[in-house]
Amino acid sequence: MYTHYFSIFIVIFTATLIGVEGTGKTDDSSRNEVQNIAIGDGSRRWPWDKEKTNFVCPLPFGVFSDITDCSYFFLCVAGVASRKKCQRAQQFDKYRKKCLPFIIAVCDKGDDDSSTKAPTTTTKKDGDDEKFTCPSLIGLFMHPKDCSKYYSCTFYLPTLKSCPDKQLFDGVKLSCKPAKDVHCGNRKRPDELTTPGETTVEIIPTEEPETPSPETEEPETPSPETEEPETPSPETEEPTTTPKPRVTAPETDCDEDDVDCIIDDLGETPDWFECPEDIGSYPHPSSKKLFIFCLNWKPSVKKCGQDLIFSEELMTCVQPY
Repeated sequence: MYTHYFSIFIVIFTATLIGVEGTGKTDDSSRNEVQNIAIGDGSRRWPWDKEKTNFVCPLPFGVFSDITDCSYFFLCVAGVASRKKCQRAQQFDKYRKKCLPFIIAVCDKGDDDSSTKAPTTTTKKDGDDEKFTCPSLIGLFMHPKDCSKYYSCTFYLPTLKSCPDKQLFDGVKLSCKPAKDVHCGNRKRPDELTTPGETTVEIIPTEEPETPSPETEEPETPSPETEEPETPSPETEEPTTTPKPRVTAPETDCDEDDVDCIIDDLGETPDWFECPEDIGSYPHPSSKKLFIFCLNWKPSVKKCGQDLIFSEELMTCVQPY
C-alpha cells in the first residue's frame, strides 16, 4: 500500500519539475520577442515580420511613405512599423496615403517636408478665381469673365493661365485661337476690361504775356490776366454687359433637388428658352443644381457636379457659399 502512494508522489514531483522548466523557457522566449519588437535605435517591428526595417513611426497609427522605394509603404500599429508592398504597377501616393497607378501617383523621394498637405498652385488669384472649382479631374475650362484666360485642372487643382498675345480662349475647341476667330459670348475681351473713369486729359500750357520795356517813364505795368483753360470733364461710357435672361419655366411638381424629375418633366432641350448668345451658360429657373448651356443658339439642360450649384455671378458651377 505504501508502495502505491510512493509511486503517485514520484509522478506528481516529476510533473512539477517539467512545468517549472517549461515556464522558464516561456519567460525566456517572451523576453526575446520583446527584444525583437524594441530595437536599440528606436525603431520597432513585430517578430514575425520578415522585412527588417529601421523606420521609426512618427505617429502610433497610420501609413507613411518609404522614401527608398515608392512601391512600398509603412503601416504603423501601436507605434510598431510593418513594411508593406503595393500591388503590381502601383506606387504609394504621399498625399492621398494609398497605393495608386504609378502614372498618377505622387512619389515621396524625401526631398521635401513630411507634411501631408496636397500641393498648392502659386498662381495669384483674385476674389472670383478663389471660388472656381474644377468640375472634372483633368481638363481646360474657360474663365467666366476674361476671354483671354482659362483654367487648367490637374487632379481637381485649378491653375489660372493666359493665352498668348493676340489670342483668346475658344470655349468650344477648348484652346487658344486667334482673336478674330473666337466668339467670347458674355466674356470680356482684354480691351474691354479697362477700368472705367481712367481717362487722360491733356493740359494746355499758358504763356505769360511779355511786358514791353519802358523807354522813358516807367508806366504802370498791368497785372496780366490769364484765363485758366477749361478742363473738359471726361465722359466715360458705362461698359455694356450682356443681359442675363430671366425666363419663367413651365410649372412642374418636381422638387428642386430632384434634377432628373425636372429634366424629364421640362425636357433636356427646352423649347421655352431662347439663347441670347450663340455660346454661354445661364441659370435654370427651376433648380440651382441645373443650368442651360447654349451652343450655336441651341439650348440644352446640364447638371452641376456633386454638391455644386450654379452661380449667376460667375456663370459656372461652384461650391455653395
